[in-house]
Amino acid sequence: MPQFALPNFSLPNGKSDNLRMDGHCPNCGNLFDFRKTQVLAEEANSTLLFLKCSNCGVAAVATMSMSPQGLLFRGLVTDLTAPDVMKFKDAEEITSDDVVTVHQALNSNSLIN
Repeated sequence: MPQFALPNFSLPNGKSDNLRMDGHCPNCGNLFDFRKTQVLAEEANSTLLFLKCSNCGVAAVATMSMSPQGLLFRGLVTDLTAPDVMKFKDAEEITSDDVVTVHQALNSNSLIN
């Protein structure tokens, strides 16, 4: 189970803490609600996150990691669900040979049989 905890965005007195995380949905521009972020995995100084826009439903997978320059946050839009991300995160890379093999199979209709 990941040990990473997202910051507390609202304190008991109703004030927010000093950390501010802004991320806009690339589809509709709505702010992501980082309180609903799912932490999928952690390794060393990197955390794998899953976010879903509460406005339009677009999903994103992101990595958050520490570097000498500070906190780095990289994300990409996906049609995967959080369980799908976990299923494929440790899968082997698709090579150019794999692509050629599939292309040849499609051209020869060998996938139909």
